[in-house]
Amino acid sequence: GTYEVEVEAPEYIAQMRPVSLESKKAASERFDLEKQTFFGSVLVAVDQPGATLKLIPKNLDKPELSQGEVALTSPLKEPAKLPTGKYLLEVNLNGYDRWIRHIYITRDQKTDVDVRLTKALPIELKAQ
Repeated sequence: GTYEVEVEAPEYIAQMRPVSLESKKAASERFDLEKQTFFGSVLVAVDQPGATLKLIPKNLDKPELSQGEVALTSPLKEPAKLPTGKYLLEVNLNGYDRWIRHIYITRDQKTDVDVRLTKALPIELKAQ
């Protein structure tokens, strides 16, 4: 006969569809579940105003949600909402050394990152 079969797994969108079974024959049916979309947020506090922040997706839970890098300027007024996964955070400001770290955006959580920039050496001293 025909049966309504529902397949579900944590963090995936459940699927239900009819499956026909014939008597005395083994049946095989494939269900490809789609991972649910989850979001978290990040609030980056930089000790210097006017710094450029880049959040570059590296390994998202749903790569198809990537919209490329997100560019922001300090100070941030509110957290940035992003799909869950791993990002490269890069902070730049003229006269200061570049600051980079990997961060993880987790489901329904706010990730706080404190950035303390270090003054860069003057070009005259770097050449020596």
